[in-house]
Amino acid sequence: MKLYSIKDQIESLEKLVTYGLYSPIILKNSYIDYYKTVKDTVELDSLNNVEVKTLWMLELVYFIL
Repeated sequence: MKLYSIKDQIESLEKLVTYGLYSPIILKNSYIDYYKTVKDTVELDSLNNVEVKTLWMLELVYFIL
């Protein structure tokens, strides 16, 4: 059972990577997992326009492209 949404988890993980507590590879793998989860349900154009509200989502969009 997960207590927080995947978006909240990735945002927190990004902060921990920034502080040097976790490896950037873990963050990259989280981006990939999130992309695999939403790739069939969300169009990339909508990610570019609507959902890019945090830095990690912007990085995800650039990572995908």
